[in-house]
Amino acid sequence: MKAEDHPSISKPEITLESNQKPELDLVKIPDTKISPGHHARPVDQLYPEHPHQNPTKRKRHHTDLDRPTDDSPDDPTDPSPATVTPSTESDEVVIVSETIAPAATIPPAAPHRPAPARTPRMPHPRLEDDAPLCALRASVSSQRAVVRERHRLLTEATAELTELERRAAARIAHLRRAADLAFDWNAPAFPWAPILARELHGVYNIAAFRPLQREALNATLMARDVFAILPTGAGKSLIYQLAAVVDRGVTVVVTPLISLSVDQKMALRRLRIRAESLDSTTEKSALATIYDVILPRPRPNKQKGSNKKRKNSMENRRKREKRKGSWVQDDMEASIVFVTPEQIAKNKKLMSRLELMYEGGHLSRIVIDEAHCCSTWGHDFRADYRRLGILKAQCPNTPLLALSATCCPETTADVCKTLGVPNAVIFRGSIDRPNLFYEVRKKKDDEESVISDIAEMLLGEFKDQCGIVYVLSRKEAEVYSETLNTMGIQSGCYHGDMSQDDRSAIHEDWQDGKCLVAVATIAFGLGIDNQMVRFVIHATMATSIDGYYQESGRAGRNGKPAKCIVLHRAKDFARLSAFVAANGDGRVRKLYDMYRYCSGRTIGEDVGNISKCRRAVIAAAFNETPPPRNECQQSSCCDLCAAGDERKLELLDVSPLAESIVAVVRHMSTTYPNEKATLLNIANIWTNTGLRGKRMRGREPPLDRRVSLEARLEILIGLVLEGALEEYYRHSSYAVNAYVSIGNDVLCESNRFKVLLSKKDSQILSNVMASRAEM
Repeated sequence: MKAEDHPSISKPEITLESNQKPELDLVKIPDTKISPGHHARPVDQLYPEHPHQNPTKRKRHHTDLDRPTDDSPDDPTDPSPATVTPSTESDEVVIVSETIAPAATIPPAAPHRPAPARTPRMPHPRLEDDAPLCALRASVSSQRAVVRERHRLLTEATAELTELERRAAARIAHLRRAADLAFDWNAPAFPWAPILARELHGVYNIAAFRPLQREALNATLMARDVFAILPTGAGKSLIYQLAAVVDRGVTVVVTPLISLSVDQKMALRRLRIRAESLDSTTEKSALATIYDVILPRPRPNKQKGSNKKRKNSMENRRKREKRKGSWVQDDMEASIVFVTPEQIAKNKKLMSRLELMYEGGHLSRIVIDEAHCCSTWGHDFRADYRRLGILKAQCPNTPLLALSATCCPETTADVCKTLGVPNAVIFRGSIDRPNLFYEVRKKKDDEESVISDIAEMLLGEFKDQCGIVYVLSRKEAEVYSETLNTMGIQSGCYHGDMSQDDRSAIHEDWQDGKCLVAVATIAFGLGIDNQMVRFVIHATMATSIDGYYQESGRAGRNGKPAKCIVLHRAKDFARLSAFVAANGDGRVRKLYDMYRYCSGRTIGEDVGNISKCRRAVIAAAFNETPPPRNECQQSSCCDLCAAGDERKLELLDVSPLAESIVAVVRHMSTTYPNEKATLLNIANIWTNTGLRGKRMRGREPPLDRRVSLEARLEILIGLVLEGALEEYYRHSSYAVNAYVSIGNDVLCESNRFKVLLSKKDSQILSNVMASRAEM
């Protein structure tokens, strides 16, 4: 009998909804015989080791007797009785079931066991329930709030007190400066006035003081801190030398150059004034003299109050010198020690000895020569000069005397702050040197022609005269000196790379007249004192007005006429601008003022106008009022005054061309932002008629090629000086390059841009502007 004919098996009747899908488990069972009256066994009973069976459940194998028969009623506990469907392809039986539950015998229920009684836990104490602790916490919080409020009030009160102290100090300084200005430092009633007059005539053989020398002497002898800013050749060295003769004791002079200290030492010894120099070249025997005789360790003095604050009265100082064991010899009136700033910064023995002398009352005065080297605003900044403030810090009651020839107001304030003398009495003399004639001459393009022009001047108007030729680099110094010697001109080369012996030899030969011309860099500048210098020539313009005034001031120190000449060309501007930027001192604006001087422009309040006097330009750079035009000696003042209306250069308004080139730079900056352009690049693009010129200029027409490069650069540099264009710098592996970008257009729109050009260039540009106006 087949399975489908078995009477106990009936076909399932399944009714599905239209959208319902049957969820059936189809399990094939091998060929097996189903006994009548019995249900089919579930899969988990047929295959007790089925992999899908839950291994955690207990396995129980049922027999056929465990299953209910067909006559038996269905077990109500059976959730889904199985239904067997015969297969049409074989004798296998397919069991169709939604869920096949194992037919296992339910074990008897275990007897009920009551749960063990739990011990009640005590509740955790809460901080909120601790009243004393909460009260203490509230008290601490309130006290903290009080402390914060009081701290805030204290901070505000401290800031207010600091501001009041600052205002009071400023007010006191203002009143003191007003009193110093009102005080008659030139009065003859000072007790040392007869001594000053006697020593001036007897020791120095000088008939009368120069301007501000007596005033500075009286102030420093009153133990006041003094800053004397006097022009070159005005006798600044005489102030501390004569003060040392009158005041006795030891005067320490800080000088920037070894050569300067050597010259001063020899001059003082000829006047029977003890002088020594302490620097890196000082021999051991001289060191023993300095430390054992001039700067000895003070002997202990049993008199009461010997180490108290030194008194400023001249009579008390005289009494201290006459005590037993005084180290000042009878045949010497004073002792002056020249030291370099490096010795002050690094020589601990020297600083210790100076401090001991100060405590003993033997340190008479501290002098800082060339004090503008303290300031980064100055043109000869020295890093070790910034450390000289330690002298006033360790010897606060010793008067300090600072000397300089070139200090603008910004530099003066910085120097006083650096040296620790904010209340110093300042004596500022006029920078005007009436005996100097200032002139600017055109510099040719090639260096051979430049050297030839200099040689022509030395063999012509300056024949057999002593002077200095300043160059920009050390290489130029060597080339110029060698070429001049081949032309029969006695010249010596001087620069910073030379050894100290070689530099000293050149300096001595030039000082003694064996070498008439010194070809040097700016290293040959500080402290050079030669009364016979008749000319100073700058082969390239200086990098600042301050530096130029200092260097040109080497001429005419004896009061006789002398010439100061600058060879100028516009092409040097970019080179100097990159040179100044490479030093990182931020003095590009000072270079701009120097270019205004050379190009005949004004500085200060009248910036943008054309100058009529070069001496007035220098005075404006130092915030000094120049002499009136009616009092100016035009024939001996400068080349602009001497030329009058017959100048070689013509003044031309080139505002339309200025607007055109500014438009070109703007087009280049916006259209090609990655391309950098120098002044020379823009000057060439301005006249370039090729594809590159057209691409870079945009819609602007080219300039006539007949306009010289010097004229084009003059216009571009003038726009840089006035702010229409601006420079920026990029550092490479070997140099610093200066590039130009767009600035502001205020001056171009005002139609006031004027330049001084040669007559040829002026005529060409006038025709160009006229033809453009007709278009």
